[in-house]
Amino acid sequence: MITIKAKKKLLTVSAATVCAMTLAALATKTQASEFTSDTHVNTMSCLSVDELEFLTTSIKAESGLVGLGESLAQAEAEYGVNALFILAVASHESYYGRSNAAQTRNNLFGIMQRGGGQVVYPNKQNSVLGFARLISGRIYFEADRTTPAQINSKYAPNTPDWTPQVVELMNKYSQNLSEYAPPEPPVVIIDDVLYSETPAVIERPVKHFPPPPPLSDPAPDSPDAPEHTVLVVHLSADPLTKRKKYDILEPIEV
Repeated sequence: MITIKAKKKLLTVSAATVCAMTLAALATKTQASEFTSDTHVNTMSCLSVDELEFLTTSIKAESGLVGLGESLAQAEAEYGVNALFILAVASHESYYGRSNAAQTRNNLFGIMQRGGGQVVYPNKQNSVLGFARLISGRIYFEADRTTPAQINSKYAPNTPDWTPQVVELMNKYSQNLSEYAPPEPPVVIIDDVLYSETPAVIERPVKHFPPPPPLSDPAPDSPDAPEHTVLVVHLSADPLTKRKKYDILEPIEV
């Protein structure tokens, strides 16, 4: 597997480059290997934000980990900690974000502060990043503790079953990826037929924008009558002005 060093050590390649290399290597295999107690987790899962967000509720529908897809991807990219490992530990330590510490302190990993007591985070996203920063640092990755078993020896030394439980969750999440379906892009239909009252039919949710009324309707058989066409466009919005933007993808004659 391809690994990257922790953030405190110089990165010779970007996360995107590592992912491209990893995906190219996996393309030659029929099936990825299962995670074990000896799997190095200073590896890139190369999962997208949408894929990670899907996984947050793939085991527990009423998960308290909803909304962490972006921070999981960010933690992996910035600190080189496998996102599936982070998600598995969070699920195990916080009972899928539903523990008392998770709900009252936003602490998903049971991380303690100096002097006693659990760390209080402003939000769960910060908890994810804080855990990744800890694992990538001097106690774990920089000390060559990069497998679940090695991390267990320091992270939860009095809990020997921590490793198999975390590894089991990693494999469950990995298997659940087969159920992920990428979201379809938003679509808008613009009907160019000025006199038509019948909108085109597309087999997914769309918005139909009727054209403005014409100055004069040409006869249906007139050579000047407009053709019945539909423009399928991608709808987006400027984050600052909130104005909608339409990017034409393809015309369809109906």
